[in-house]
Amino acid sequence: MFAWIFLISLIASSTGALAAESVVTHIPDEYESNSAFSAAMNNGGYASNDPHSAIRANPALLGTQKAYSVAAGYHWPVEGRDYYQASIVDTKTSAIAAGVSYTSFIDKFKYSDNVNPDASRFDSPLEKRGVVAFSHAVGKGTAGAGATYVSTKPIQNVKIQGREGSIQGTGLNLGFAYPVTNQIVVGGAIENMSNSKIKDYAPRTQKLGAAYIGPQITANFDVRQRERVGQFELPPTDILAPATPASVNDDEPEKMAIASLSGKMQNYLKITGSYGQSLTDDRKQLGGGVSLQSQNFVLSYTANRPYLSKSAAHQSIALILDIAM
Repeated sequence: MFAWIFLISLIASSTGALAAESVVTHIPDEYESNSAFSAAMNNGGYASNDPHSAIRANPALLGTQKAYSVAAGYHWPVEGRDYYQASIVDTKTSAIAAGVSYTSFIDKFKYSDNVNPDASRFDSPLEKRGVVAFSHAVGKGTAGAGATYVSTKPIQNVKIQGREGSIQGTGLNLGFAYPVTNQIVVGGAIENMSNSKIKDYAPRTQKLGAAYIGPQITANFDVRQRERVGQFELPPTDILAPATPASVNDDEPEKMAIASLSGKMQNYLKITGSYGQSLTDDRKQLGGGVSLQSQNFVLSYTANRPYLSKSAAHQSIALILDIAM
């Protein structure tokens, strides 16, 4: 029942006006988005997740479900351009499970400056993000590895900084998952380990989680630690200051605790609700979603408020299709 309450409140709040809000610094929704499905979990699920979300959340979880499927999702973020994600996973045809996801945007990035005064300062400056992941059984558990590739424009105004062209780079991802019992799993991952070139676009994130997986209910508790992204988490008056783009990354990382609960109804309907609380500042999150499931497809709608201090919600729709082998 609580998941229904979460979802209804999120949908209602997504129509709230932003004009009356105080300014809140935050990173773009796309930076944390594992998939359109995991938005309902506030992008947690480091010990239990669907394979398409696992590509980013924890590559080791790719091997925990047998599937050969494709997925597509569309996002309406809190601010900035709409974006889409597409992914494919193969955990059936080989002992090594594999997955790849791709994120891009419908419109071109517009710098938030005096040339484009209506552009959002919190729009993701990425052009595309690609993630590849692999996992393999190791004893009773699984180990995973992968890489994140980003291509982007500089965050700050190129006219002020005197830089042109795109920034491209790759970060390394590692993960593990281990079943403590038949119903309790622990897992962890580190995303963008080697990311010095792209840390303003793919911040290093450490993740740890535990999950209870029952026949009808799955409960997750997750903790993540993310490096700060200076150009988004600085006060707005400092956005054009001639400072190092990652000047805030040396400050205390953000630590977030996330609890989520998913329940199945009649074996074809899944309801998810989640809550996140920062351990380092006053950030709070709410998430919820509903999925229609069959043997061959999953269709979902999710909504989350990555920053409760803002009235708008991040909404997404997604579809998974199983491919017969």
